[in-house]
Amino acid sequence: STLESVNGMGETLQADDRGGRKPCAFRPPFFRGAKVAMDDAELRHTPLHGWHAANGGLMAPFDGWQMPERYAGGPSEEHQRVRTAAGLFDICHLGRLLVDGRGAAAFLQRMQTWDISRLGAGQAHYAMLLREDAGVLDDIFVCRLDPGWLLVVNASNRDKVLAHLTAAAAGLDVRLRDLS
Repeated sequence: STLESVNGMGETLQADDRGGRKPCAFRPPFFRGAKVAMDDAELRHTPLHGWHAANGGLMAPFDGWQMPERYAGGPSEEHQRVRTAAGLFDICHLGRLLVDGRGAAAFLQRMQTWDISRLGAGQAHYAMLLREDAGVLDDIFVCRLDPGWLLVVNASNRDKVLAHLTAAAAGLDVRLRDLS
């Protein structure tokens, strides 16, 4: 049997073999928050859009892009394929910010949580971008280029991250460019 969830978010619960309830087709609320109501013609497509559609991707608006929300086989099948073969995460919609200039390394060292002096050219690491109060503004990837740095940021936070970094870099020998 199927029961509607009590929180009204549209999830359903199904009875398992032991008579208990297990979640089915759950999508957490933070995922829904990034969706933008747009006409399909206004949505951007990544170069992998055709692959997603051909492989059962159920497409939905995500911050101005048409992205796979899930695949027709469901989360269990997706999990098994990742465990037994490989997984693919399309990052083409993510924000890409180039940071360079004589003060770029010191600037980035101060703005995020990873010790970037440990990165060689062509290496990357996951880090947290910090606000002025040391709280987390966004999770990012910091990539060392030669010369400069590439920050890969969440698509829905790109404008906020760029504004934050631009304000923090004022008066420093740091140049920021949005490559998204």
